[in-house]
Amino acid sequence: MTEYMSEELGLSDWKEAGFDVVDYIYDMPLLMAAADIVLCRSGASTLAELTAIGKPAILVPSPNVVNNHQEKNARVLERGGGAVVLLESDAGADVMLSTINGLLSDKEKAHRNGRAYARSCRGERYRRDHVHRPLSRLRGVIWQTALSLHSMA
Repeated sequence: MTEYMSEELGLSDWKEAGFDVVDYIYDMPLLMAAADIVLCRSGASTLAELTAIGKPAILVPSPNVVNNHQEKNARVLERGGGAVVLLESDAGADVMLSTINGLLSDKEKAHRNGRAYARSCRGERYRRDHVHRPLSRLRGVIWQTALSLHSMA
């Protein structure tokens, strides 16, 4: 990846520019949570993760997928204000750096947009039906199990 950043994007001093580029990330949730902005592809799982944590993103859809589905995915987040989409053919170092700098210059707005999009996607009904109710049921099962074990002791 570092060779790609240097050769393909023409960014020879990526470390001095403040980038931390690695070949593989083993703890993606931790790094995504710590990031100010996430720069990534736009597969469905990745976008679900971004939406769940409400992070602003720069999405570079892979052009090598069936029916251009990554760009279609990315455009949905872009329309909701949670992401900026750069096509790979347009994502040279100068465009990428200016996009990053633009988002970083108003971090609060970028994060507000990311969180707003996340809220609109998840919605209160979704949280109620798919998070709060199952957790309440699980707490009840754990409580009943604990009482049963306690009464057996």
